[in-house]
Parts: sequence; C-alpha cells; structure tokens
Amino acid sequence: MADVATDMILHCLIADDEPIARTGMRKLVEQVPFLHLAGIAKDTAEIGRLLAQQSVQLLFLDIQMPGVNGIDYLKTFHEPPRVIFTTAYPEYAIEGYNLDVLDYLLKPITLTRFQKAANKARDYFLRPATATATAPADHLFVKTNRQLVKIAFNDILYIQAMLNYVILHTTQQKIITYASVKSMLDNLPTNRFCKIHKSYIAAIDKINGLQANEVIIGTHRLPLSRNHKDNLLKLLGNRI
Repeated sequence: MADVATDMILHCLIADDEPIARTGMRKLVEQVPFLHLAGIAKDTAEIGRLLAQQSVQLLFLDIQMPGVNGIDYLKTFHEPPRVIFTTAYPEYAIEGYNLDVLDYLLKPITLTRFQKAANKARDYFLRPATATATAPADHLFVKTNRQLVKIAFNDILYIQAMLNYVILHTTQQKIITYASVKSMLDNLPTNRFCKIHKSYIAAIDKINGLQANEVIIGTHRLPLSRNHKDNLLKLLGNRI
C-alpha cells in the first residue's frame, strides 16, 4: 500500500461496470478536496492495469461486475489498496466487513454519505503508522435475528450446515445464520478451522480426539468423512 502524501491527497480509483454509476461516482469524488481521481475502470481487468501503472490508496469498488465480482476480486490481492464497496445489494455487507473494507456504500449514494465514507478513509491514513498496521483478524460478523453479531474465532467449537443455514456452536451459545459451509470457510483462517465433512467445520484447537470416523470436541461427536480425513491429520500433524 502506497504512502499518503503529507498534504493528505488520497489517490483513488472508481470501478463500476455501469456508465451512469461511474459518472455519478466521479462527480462525488470531485466534490471532496482531498480525493484525487487517478482512474476509472469498468471491470476487474482494467483495475489491475490501472493499479500496475500508479500508486493508489483508495478503491471505490462495485460488487456486481462482469466476470469476477468485487468480493472475489478483493480476495485475490496480497496487499490491496483500502477499499470502499459501492453496491445496490445490501446482502453482501457482512462479507464485505469480514474482508476489512473501510465502508460499504449503498446506491444511490448521497453526497453526505459519500463524504462520511471519504472522511473515514482520511482518518484511517492519518493514524500513526504503527496504528495502521493491520492485525490478523480474530473474529467475524454474522447476521442473526436481524442484527450483526461479532463472534471471536476462539469461541467457535464447530459449525454445522442445515439446509440453507449454518449453526455456529460456540462456547456460550448456538447462533443460526443464513450462509453456506463454503462462505463460512472463506471467512475463517485456514490454519485454525478445517472442513471435516460436507456439513461440518471444526475448530482445530478444540478437537479433543479422533475415533474411527468421528471427531470429538468436548461432549460432541462429529462425523469425519474419508475425503477430509487426510487433510485434518495433516493439520493436526505438528500438534500430535
């Protein structure tokens, strides 16, 4: 991530596949004195070309774009610029925040809301360098009962799929959220969680033992499929 100039001009990119949306975003950027528009992209391929040509601190990224969508594209970065999602779809908010984006703007975007997001970006870059170093995530957010709930990785025992939902079994409670096993895996650290069955994810450090085709976590006995057994043993290998 490039350093911000001392006069706090943030070089930004707009990425959106809709011409009207790109025009609207450009007009919003032009009304914020500390934002400099470094380029406009209509798809992820063009984003890559623009980022390769210049230093950019901030990316206004649409989610629904042709080819790779904004969320999947962001996951491909080793060290992306800071991102503010711009979208008409509120259902991606949880996954967006789990990717540590600065803000999530719902279209149509008002100038007041845009300025608030831009100020949040400026405040992020104004923090001392030691404060802007991103610590490894230790939690995720899930939506349940019409609210976002923060769940620490340390509290998760295992995750169980049930139709279109998953149940997060934690040390204190069970939390049901609309999600898939795959989407949960995408937001969990691979060195701490392992898929042990098509319907189960286990917290590796909570595993008390293995017996036949079962994983034992406390008083719970979870199914262990043959397809996932080798990977689990490999992850447990350096702990045995």
